[in-house]
Amino acid sequence: MSAHAMRKAAAVLAAGLLAAAVSGCADSAPLPYPKIEDIERITRKVLTPEEREKAIRDLSMAQKTHKSTAISEIEKR
Repeated sequence: MSAHAMRKAAAVLAAGLLAAAVSGCADSAPLPYPKIEDIERITRKVLTPEEREKAIRDLSMAQKTHKSTAISEIEKR
């Protein structure tokens, strides 16, 4: 068998193995999507844009405070 024929046979074998592997990944049953009547309303409170901005500012400030406290604690050691 020539080198060209061996490369061609190897490529066909690799393509066959790839096809077998990919076909094994596919699920025959589709995912069940929720129907419109199954979707429920959000029952918990949703933040208003102003409340969201305040929460983000508060978390940013807490992060900065935590970072500066951690740096000072490390420098004490």
